[in-house]
Amino acid sequence: MSIVKVYFEGKGASEWVASFADEETYIKCLPILEKKMKNEGWEFVTESMDEEVTWHK
Repeated sequence: MSIVKVYFEGKGASEWVASFADEETYIKCLPILEKKMKNEGWEFVTESMDEEVTWHK
């Protein structure tokens, strides 16, 4: 299973802000993430896919 890790980036720094179990959920949350990113003074929202993750229940 893969997850989507989301980061805020700007001015040579980045911060991991969220993880999503699937890309569909990430896309649905993206407008809220973009608003939060702007409110906190970051420049970009970026993401990466982590293919080697196992969710524990």
